[in-house]
Amino acid sequence: MPRRILHYVKELRLEQGGVVRAMIDMCSLIARSGDEVTALATDPKDAPDAWKAASPPPGTPKLVDIGRPAGRLGRFSSAQIARVRDLISRHDVVHIHSMWTPSNIQIAALCRSLGVQYVLSVHGMLDDWSMAQSRAKKRVFLLLGGNAMLRGAASVHFTAQAELDQGVKWIGSGAARGVVVPLLFDLAPFGRLPGPELARERFADAFAGASKTFLFLSRLHYKKGPDALIRAAIQLRASRPDARILIAGSGEPAYEKELADLAHGLGVDGFVRFLGFVSGDLKLSLYQAADVFVLPTSQENFGYVFFEALACGTPVLTTRGVDTWPEIEASGGGRIIDFPTVGDEGLARALNDIAGLELSTMGQAGRDWVFANLSERVIAERFQALYSRLARSQSRDPGQAALPATR
Repeated sequence: MPRRILHYVKELRLEQGGVVRAMIDMCSLIARSGDEVTALATDPKDAPDAWKAASPPPGTPKLVDIGRPAGRLGRFSSAQIARVRDLISRHDVVHIHSMWTPSNIQIAALCRSLGVQYVLSVHGMLDDWSMAQSRAKKRVFLLLGGNAMLRGAASVHFTAQAELDQGVKWIGSGAARGVVVPLLFDLAPFGRLPGPELARERFADAFAGASKTFLFLSRLHYKKGPDALIRAAIQLRASRPDARILIAGSGEPAYEKELADLAHGLGVDGFVRFLGFVSGDLKLSLYQAADVFVLPTSQENFGYVFFEALACGTPVLTTRGVDTWPEIEASGGGRIIDFPTVGDEGLARALNDIAGLELSTMGQAGRDWVFANLSERVIAERFQALYSRLARSQSRDPGQAALPATR
């Protein structure tokens, strides 16, 4: 009998990054595998069109748009709480995505009051680096319901062992509730790739005359290290004057301007090219057109972009700040550096070094590894086994309603 699974994330906007991508792929693939999946969001802008149909076709998630939280401080209003309570009561398991969202606390409290088991995917937000940012605000959030959300979860989902090792101290005495499952990764678009020509035509000026291209593709945020890559361009240009650094992605307008000003101030704005936000076939083509994908990030948990690049046959250069760095290295398609310890000059040397390797061999090894180890069927089965276990152990015990749902 199909399980009824409810997923919640505040916003389904792809520019928000990997959490949204994770929920979209997870809902789609779990629904395709036979469960009844409902996706609940406050802003469903980038939900697939099929989800928005009045009667979604079989194997497609149903979308519920609850509207932006109408209560104070990003919380649901009483009317919204009533709608969500009814929705939760009609599902076997609830899967909550992300940590620092007030409405997540409310949904978790509703689950506890109704005796419905829930999974919490923390998406790297309990990593040491993440917890060191805005410490005071996070401590207040934990005291005002975040701890109850963590400790009331039937399972806390981590995407890699390194993520679990850092996050286990925050989930309370039930450390065994921590489960490691890679994110579901829809490999279908990567089976037949569009080829590099689409990107080379769209960004002809950026590729013109370039012997080697290094691609940064991610949300533009200081933790991802785009500024370090721009500074490293000075040394890289000295050794490879006909190379190019391509920066694809969007972020806060002020930060985008800061990066453009940095490149101009350092005199590398011809060597570094900003391509803007890309998606769909153009994104896949851009991976294929680049020689190396590079993300000098301070922290990342799963990091879809790494496995997208590998699935496109593009070698990866990243850091030990990525929870999946052992997997990337083991794939044969990646190189790992101790950034920021090595500094901008060390990053430039690493870029120069990887450019001298047999990139086609690395790219093929990485692509083969992704298809062998991140099969959506295998990963979907692991999530389904988790949902089955929680649905069977579900106890609608009125005594669980210790916390009010509006907290």
